[in-house]
Amino acid sequence: MKIFVKLKILILIIILFIFLTPQSCSFQNLENSIQQENKNIKSISSALLQVIDKIFIQGNRQFKVRIYGKISSHLSNVIGYLGKKINENFVMKVEHFDDVNNESCKFDSSTLILTSEIALMNRINKCGKLNNFAQISLRFIVYCENWTEYATVLPFMDRKSLYVGNLANHEYIIKVAKNSIDLMTFKYFSEVACYKVQVVKLDTFNITTQKWNQNLTKSDNGKNFHGCLISTLTNITQVLGHSSIGFGTINQHGKMKIYGMFYEINEIYSVRANFTPFYQLCNYSKALPTHNKVVKHTLSYWWGSQTSFDAIFSPPFVNHDTFWAITPTPFYNNYEKIFFPFDELSWILFALFFIIMFIAIALIKKSSIKIQTMIFGTNIKQPAFNAIGVFFGISQFKMPVENCPRILIAFFIYLCLVFRCCYQGRMFDFMTSDMHKPMPESFKQLIEQNYNFYCFVRYVDPFENLGIPNKCSKVSIPNEMDFFCNSLKNDSFKGAFFIKIPHEKYCQYYYRVTTKRKILSLLLSSLRHTILLPKNSIFHDIHRDVQQSLAESGISLYLWSLENLGYEFFKTKEEPEDTRRILSLFDFEYGFVIYLGFAFLSILVFFIELSVPKLEKIWTHLIEFFVLINWMKNLSK
Repeated sequence: MKIFVKLKILILIIILFIFLTPQSCSFQNLENSIQQENKNIKSISSALLQVIDKIFIQGNRQFKVRIYGKISSHLSNVIGYLGKKINENFVMKVEHFDDVNNESCKFDSSTLILTSEIALMNRINKCGKLNNFAQISLRFIVYCENWTEYATVLPFMDRKSLYVGNLANHEYIIKVAKNSIDLMTFKYFSEVACYKVQVVKLDTFNITTQKWNQNLTKSDNGKNFHGCLISTLTNITQVLGHSSIGFGTINQHGKMKIYGMFYEINEIYSVRANFTPFYQLCNYSKALPTHNKVVKHTLSYWWGSQTSFDAIFSPPFVNHDTFWAITPTPFYNNYEKIFFPFDELSWILFALFFIIMFIAIALIKKSSIKIQTMIFGTNIKQPAFNAIGVFFGISQFKMPVENCPRILIAFFIYLCLVFRCCYQGRMFDFMTSDMHKPMPESFKQLIEQNYNFYCFVRYVDPFENLGIPNKCSKVSIPNEMDFFCNSLKNDSFKGAFFIKIPHEKYCQYYYRVTTKRKILSLLLSSLRHTILLPKNSIFHDIHRDVQQSLAESGISLYLWSLENLGYEFFKTKEEPEDTRRILSLFDFEYGFVIYLGFAFLSILVFFIELSVPKLEKIWTHLIEFFVLINWMKNLSK
């Protein structure tokens, strides 16, 4: 009986063990799966967060996440984790679109697409029909779960013609596999085919260290385009919501010349990045304030009016709020001022004169004694050293005894006197004043001279490896306008800010600077670019010269607003005009007149000196003649 009871207890224990063990295993498996899911979410979110922070945000305080299609639970968890991390420093706005419409097709540079490949393809196809989406310069990350192949994306990426704006793309794919996370991108150019698209793996996320292995190495899309033809003038910027103005002039034969900052940048890029720029017709125009008549010219790549032209470039860098801060050029030092008094042509002619003179002295010294005596005189043994003494005004130089050499050296003395007086006068003026070096006259000079190029944080440069621009200082929000205000109020800042007006919220700032409501309304309504001048700006005195010299250069894009606003509103302080300038060869006109006067007096004195002994003899004979006549009269009496 006891054995039977023990057996029953054993069977009961076995039954309980059989029933409880799967539940404990299932609980353990569930716990492990939850931990693994959390680990995967953390890894994926960390990978996305590093890409966002490294490549996309770059200091922005607002970031948009757009979701197209169905949201899975896994994707929802990733978004929640991103929101917690991003909102510590940024503002993340999540937008979800079940269907593709005009609103969902609007894009900006701080947008992250979290979607599947099917939803992405639907968006691409529908948006392409809505607003010519294929031409827009995209900037996005595609987060894809269980991405198996890339064939669905390639038809969209295999474009028949690319624009400079498209070259600014940061099109990345975060491919999430079972045990790996990869960062992919698209490479458009190869030596075989200009528009053959390749999918390139950039980096792999290390799940153990929670970091990308290669520190997010970027694609080399901007290094070499193998001479491919790339469109650089198009109307796509109208869709993007901002425009970049170019200018042109038409001569009497109806031919047009294009100039402007973006045009110059395109030309520089085309050489460094090895592509052929192609300018095509722009189907966008606007009525300018003073020229409402818009005429379509026969040229296939331009729209404009009779006297002023407005065209839309697809800029080689994408940024809504770029500006230059042109500070005064450095001062010349005292060593540089040594060569200031005369221009290059005058220095060259003076150098040629002395070279020819010393060569002539060397040749004459090789000639006969008679010629040397006629040119140098008998008492001049070192004519070259004597000429140097005359030039520098040394009093110990020798004068020849003979008449002809004396006349020659007198002419040379007068010439050196004119030269020394002009040089010493201008030299004293330059040494006692501070002079700025010449202003840059083109966008290329701004790049070569390393001028500060300030930009807001949305700045994107597809050609980062080319060094254009090679000096960029980023101004962070919300203190960028305080930076302007403080600079404009500082008396030590004598430059100017060339800025593109970003938003109406800067209304108060412009009002403080200009103190003119009329200008304020113009700034906010009609102008796309303006120039801000502090009261002590060096641009006040030379602004018209700057406008004229830069009219066909890159900065002309901004300077045109001066005429619309009226220069008198900016000029708050009358300053004396600086009349200092370098002497040119034509400024020696009066000096040569004086030189000829000295030469005439020398010749006159020379002839007087020659005639004095003869005059003395004539005077003696006259006296003797009168004495003889007087004696004969006395004798006759």
